[in-house]
Amino acid sequence: MAKYQCPDCQYIYDECKGEPHEGFQPNTNWGEIPEEWACPDCAVRDKIDFKMLADPRCEITQLKQNDPVIKQDNNIIEDTLSEPSILSAELEFTAEKISITDERENTPDNKVERRSQSQAVRRSSVKKIKNNKR
Repeated sequence: MAKYQCPDCQYIYDECKGEPHEGFQPNTNWGEIPEEWACPDCAVRDKIDFKMLADPRCEITQLKQNDPVIKQDNNIIEDTLSEPSILSAELEFTAEKISITDERENTPDNKVERRSQSQAVRRSSVKKIKNNKR
């Protein structure tokens, strides 16, 4: 679902959320909103003045049905993308890998190691500065 922005006050109409105070339920498409509707925040701009923001699903839907999809784990190329759920699963897997990596980096041992490394770098920098002054 797309989002539309008022050029004056930057109000954003999100098709997913709708605008219940204006009588537009969630999932109300932009085309279903009357042409005489005006921005609920500034009332300056009419519907026609709103600018469409990037549609979040555009990145996924830009893949054509016959574009090959490469799986990195086993280097197999699939001929077609059968379902969007494949992309969701790949994104979840990647997010999980990032989360695990972050958790490993934040262990007490790694924090101490990083601290001692940065202290060693500082000490060597101070020594170089002192030697250059002599």
